[in-house]
Amino acid sequence: MDSKGILSFLKTQQNQITYLYENIVRIETPSSAKTALEELAAHLDTYLNAMGLNVVKHCYENAGPSIVASTKATALPPILLCSHLDTVHPVGAFGKDAFIRDKDNPDKVYGPGVYDTKGGVVIAIFVLKALLHFGYTERQIKLVLVSDEEVAHNLSQGASAKLIEDEASGACCCFNCDSGRLNDRIVLQRNGGGIFKLKVHGKAAHAGNAPWEGANAILAASKMIAAIAELNDYNDAYFGAGVIKGGTKSNIVPDYCEVTNDIRFKTNAAYNDALAKIRTIADSNPDSRIHAEVEATGLFRAMEKVPKTDALLDHFADACQELGYNRPTGVFAGGCSDAAFVTYMGVPTLCGTGIVGDNGHTLEEYAFESSIIEQAAKVILTILTLPDDF
Repeated sequence: MDSKGILSFLKTQQNQITYLYENIVRIETPSSAKTALEELAAHLDTYLNAMGLNVVKHCYENAGPSIVASTKATALPPILLCSHLDTVHPVGAFGKDAFIRDKDNPDKVYGPGVYDTKGGVVIAIFVLKALLHFGYTERQIKLVLVSDEEVAHNLSQGASAKLIEDEASGACCCFNCDSGRLNDRIVLQRNGGGIFKLKVHGKAAHAGNAPWEGANAILAASKMIAAIAELNDYNDAYFGAGVIKGGTKSNIVPDYCEVTNDIRFKTNAAYNDALAKIRTIADSNPDSRIHAEVEATGLFRAMEKVPKTDALLDHFADACQELGYNRPTGVFAGGCSDAAFVTYMGVPTLCGTGIVGDNGHTLEEYAFESSIIEQAAKVILTILTLPDDF
């Protein structure tokens, strides 16, 4: 299949691409909007079934569904496509119509998830549609869509992240159709991120009559916060105390303080090492009446390079060049993504193969609709030309 044939086919799909893109953006789906996510998942379930794919929907008590759509299995290891259905924006944040075209440049669109990452969902679906059109049967293609990526899979209690790992197991490579970068950049590595709560217990006392009989949990927590901050290494792991809750009244020595902390890390090994050091700080109290515990929640693994990451980028770059586009540059990104759960399984992954735009997670979020065809074509040609021994 030559590059012109791929672009020609995708251009015949332009009306369907636009229709699907506009529709799924207008179904506003913040992570906590389970009913809206169920509506979107039902819409996509119908769409993917109509394409002749095997579709399995995974439902959770407090999160929107996950979808796995796949072609028939073959003797070769499968290829994974990933994206997510949830966004960070509250319903109505962009006004009555969630899909907004720029008046001066109609290719530039604004709205909740136009960039992160409803456009990526459309790209993944039309990659599959094109491969089916061209009769591709060399490898099974699996599409995984989850609904609580933006909240670190907390709403499904980690089940949707585990689903990604399970589906990634044994795959030869993955294209994570998350937000595409401007200036021909593809993400090869990402920070990991997590949340941990520092829960400090002390002893209450009257602040005026006998303060010495108390053990101030807020004071103890503040010293722990300072000690944890001393561990900050922006080339390894770093921390931030974001929320502090403690005490009941100003005239009572507080017996409890809870600090919610953010942690970012370059490698998964750095996370394990940092957490061990934090627990040591929590256990090191000169006052025996102070007891502290560390509760780790909401983990996003670090996206790390695996042995074939660079080879996959080279192959992708060759496809870009054959299509008439620039060869991309591999970059490191500070934010987290589901690509990390795939690379954790040892699968080479390119992240940021979604729609091109910028300003994700803000009311200035935008994307270029025409990049849907461009990005899809790059992934399609990469898959069609991937050697059997990759």
